Amino acid sequence: MRRDLRRYLALGQPVEIVYLHRDGAITQRRVKLLFVGDTHIRGYCYLRRAVRQFAIANILAVFPAVRWAG
Repeated sequence: MRRDLRRYLALGQPVEIVYLHRDGAITQRRVKLLFVGDTHIRGYCYLRRAVRQFAIANILAVFPAVRWAG
């Protein structure tokens, strides 16, 4: 997963992540990656409209974001 995240960061490709929050809630987020570290990522979250940090261990899935027309 970390390798995929780094590849998307290098390409400048926004991603969709399925994320398990520490309170147990599962959300799907569209994120523009800004940093990929060993244990976390930092990126602009379009849902929250803010830069957020996510633990890589809590990312259940990652895939390229689909671009909307219009």
